[in-house]
Amino acid sequence: MRFAAMHSVVRARLQSLALSFLAVATASELAWLWSKATSKRVCKKAKLIGYVTDVEGDFAYWNRYVGLSRVLRRVDGRLELKDGCHLVFGGDTVDRGTGDLRFLKELLTLKSAYPDRVHLILGNRDVNKMRLTAELCDKHWLPDDGAHPGVYWAPGSTPAAFQQKHGLAEDNRANRLKWMLKENLGSPDAFEFRRVELSTFRSCKPANVSDDEVLESYLQSVAPYGLMTEYLQQAQLAAIVGDCLFVHGACLPRSIGMVPPLNHDETSALPFSASFAKVECVHEWVAQLNLFASTQVQQWIKDPYHWPGASDRGGEGFFQRTGGGLLRYGMNDMPEGQPPVPGVVYANYLVQGNPQDVAPEVEEFVSKGGLRYILTGHQPHGDAPVIMQSAGKKVMAVAADTSYAKFTKWLEEDRSALTDPIDNKNTRGLVAFEVCVEETKGVNIHGSLSDGTMVDFTCHNGSSMQGPGDKVGEWWIKGKLPDGRLVITHAEGFNVTNQLL
Repeated sequence: MRFAAMHSVVRARLQSLALSFLAVATASELAWLWSKATSKRVCKKAKLIGYVTDVEGDFAYWNRYVGLSRVLRRVDGRLELKDGCHLVFGGDTVDRGTGDLRFLKELLTLKSAYPDRVHLILGNRDVNKMRLTAELCDKHWLPDDGAHPGVYWAPGSTPAAFQQKHGLAEDNRANRLKWMLKENLGSPDAFEFRRVELSTFRSCKPANVSDDEVLESYLQSVAPYGLMTEYLQQAQLAAIVGDCLFVHGACLPRSIGMVPPLNHDETSALPFSASFAKVECVHEWVAQLNLFASTQVQQWIKDPYHWPGASDRGGEGFFQRTGGGLLRYGMNDMPEGQPPVPGVVYANYLVQGNPQDVAPEVEEFVSKGGLRYILTGHQPHGDAPVIMQSAGKKVMAVAADTSYAKFTKWLEEDRSALTDPIDNKNTRGLVAFEVCVEETKGVNIHGSLSDGTMVDFTCHNGSSMQGPGDKVGEWWIKGKLPDGRLVITHAEGFNVTNQLL
């Protein structure tokens, strides 16, 4: 760990020097830096790739995953990555369980031990923690007029209304954090989950952990060398490993090849999406996305409290801060009148809850770069990863977020989702899955469905055999049982139903 700490200090110094260079570089120097960054080829040979995503602080789920993983093993409490294997985590580390800090620490320890074989992806729940530094600091946590306007995507929700609704005595920083987590960060139980985790560390009851201690834990996580800060530095918006492309949300026709500017002027009247550039090579696209993300993160680390006090902090002025471009890229809704961001973070392949074929434009863009698989998470779909094919059978996409698995319904009367007997707020039940991509052998999915049934099947890209990724009427084939029966699924919004065929 001493070496890792020294490495972090050296890396931070080099990144600081790079930012200083960016501030004074000429146009030709910037062009040279850009060309050097984007000329890097991120493709790596990988014998076996293991993929898991959207753990969201559910440490019990993480341990179930490790228990069935074919790339990881736990030896005397320490995680090891098996020889020749790669691990990719698809983003969203925290917010919905009592293991945020433990999970972050294990991921970062793995990344430190196997820097070239562990790959971390930025999810929206990771990126949005960059908000905490400015919004909870002494200078900015209360606006000058004392009446916070709220945020544009949650109209009517303000700290004052939250304080009144919950009977809170004062609008202090801890209560402001509760408001942020509950009402505009999509994490209604996160504050109390963190209290429970801290009580576990201290071997005390959760009631003995104060609100201020929970607040301090969050602030420490986004401080220099904090766990979330370190994750943001180590993670990428996209990664190419072998013939696989990894992003958090989805690769859609509107997002492929689209690159945000390194330093968008957040005071400009030009919509953010209108300032994107288009590239035609998937490898160059990934390199430029990651250069954008790392530049934004380093600017935020250099000045984490910068927020110039725009008059419209609840709207367009919300993004007028260091790292504001990445915050915007990782979100869905934009201020009124602005089109959605053509990004890969807050995106999915589902229409009214049901998966769709990979679009022809995406198939062409990805396949001409020599890639065959797209692996994502972000949007939950039932109790198992869902496979989608392109019409030309050149590209297969896998969406592997199972974070709401326990709500899956079964048409068979003798089957129902199992629930966690200890944690009644757990929405995943006892599901656990790993997606593996093995060189020349296709995509393997193994794990347990919501009713406890174990599955282990492999899909071959381009196969003409009916199987996962195909449709039976309005139902999507999701998996295959050991006895040969198919698991088919259909959704109406977030309500997902399984049936055996």
